[in-house]
Amino acid sequence: MVAPLDQPVMKGFVDAIEHINEVAAGFYLATVRRRSGRGDPRRTTAVVNMSVWESVEALEGYVYRSDHIGVLRRRKEWFLPSEGPSFVLWWVPAGHLPKVAEARERLQQLAHSGPTATAFTFRETFSPPEPA
Repeated sequence: MVAPLDQPVMKGFVDAIEHINEVAAGFYLATVRRRSGRGDPRRTTAVVNMSVWESVEALEGYVYRSDHIGVLRRRKEWFLPSEGPSFVLWWVPAGHLPKVAEARERLQQLAHSGPTATAFTFRETFSPPEPA
């Protein structure tokens, strides 16, 4: 982030969060969100947003064909360029609730190995694994 959440430069981002999360709710059924940055906004310098989606298509629709696109287009106002991937997709078994540490591992895997069936992006997706 370019500044902690309580700084004026971050106001547009902070003001958009609630609405964008409400928009997301219309795109998928069961969702579990994990977010960091809920502590003291004067010390928050990173935001982690995780959610579980029914399909890549549902997530892609939300990201690129909803009000979210307006926030995405403004991301350079609020976020510094990342040194590696800033997001990662992977399939999870029904009922599994990923932890932030798991997401960090998947980001590292994507950065190290590129897209694979266990860590990928919208540009190169993989089918979900066959049920056991």
